Amino acid sequence: MPQKAGSSVRMWQVMLLIAVCVAGCAAQGESIRFPALFRPGENLTLTLRDGHATEMPDGSGRHLQFCEITMAVTAEPGSASRRVPITVRPLRMDSGLAREPNCHGPDEGVPAERGQGTGDQPQVEVESSLHLQAMILRAVVRQGKRIAQFTRNGTSLDELLSEKNLKDNWSGELWLTCVCRTGLEDVLAYLPDRPVKVGDTWTVTRGPLFPLYVIAIGYLTGSAAVREKATCSLTDVRHGPGGRIAEIHITGRRDGVALYPATGALTGNFFACRGTVRVNLDTGRLVKFRMERTARFKEPPRTRSECNLIESVSLQPTTD
Repeated sequence: MPQKAGSSVRMWQVMLLIAVCVAGCAAQGESIRFPALFRPGENLTLTLRDGHATEMPDGSGRHLQFCEITMAVTAEPGSASRRVPITVRPLRMDSGLAREPNCHGPDEGVPAERGQGTGDQPQVEVESSLHLQAMILRAVVRQGKRIAQFTRNGTSLDELLSEKNLKDNWSGELWLTCVCRTGLEDVLAYLPDRPVKVGDTWTVTRGPLFPLYVIAIGYLTGSAAVREKATCSLTDVRHGPGGRIAEIHITGRRDGVALYPATGALTGNFFACRGTVRVNLDTGRLVKFRMERTARFKEPPRTRSECNLIESVSLQPTTD
């Protein structure tokens, strides 16, 4: 009898293992529809972080910088899930320059020891800490995947970026408006607009974009604006205690783009991109967004030159 009981236990173990394998195969083969990340009536906090290390071609040395922008995002209550009007208020911007070779990636947030450094020389100098609540940005999230009708204080971004306005009125506030638009797009742009299975790929083309690392982009490409072409792939769907986590891998490039004729000469340099997006399919929350971008030069610089950028985005419910 003990032997028969042991055989029954082993049989149940085998059957359970087979059931788990079948369920796993079914999950890998099923079509996945990504949820909307902005839902009516929600208050969210969007944080953009950028950390980059640049060895300038002119031999001026190695620059290590960070920048972080925090925004409050409110989705209007009672709106349809396929077309959600949102209001965006930039709350705070912090940036700094590290003068020693010890760069903090954006996943770690703003360095806690900024302004302290090692020895007698400060490691990081805080450049700015601004309160920006006066800016009111509005947009519409269409089908949970795309940002449209983006305006600042009632004026569309396309109008603000017109040739006449750029010549007469380029300002830090306009740059920040463009950065906020790009950051919002970063959260959504790589999500598929159709159901996909593990292994499926799709292409994302967009621009003009204005990243946080505008100085590095402008210096190396000849323009503060870029166009992007990326290939995305759904690589995995994992089951966890908090829900199903879908992972998207991204590869592509960003090239400088002139906003209008005679803006400036482009260098032919570009940035190769590689990143990851993770979304909880059951809760509709962004779990992770991380992108690495590396400068690629059209012609080898005379001196040692490199530029590595790391960008992350956080989108969480507002807790205050």
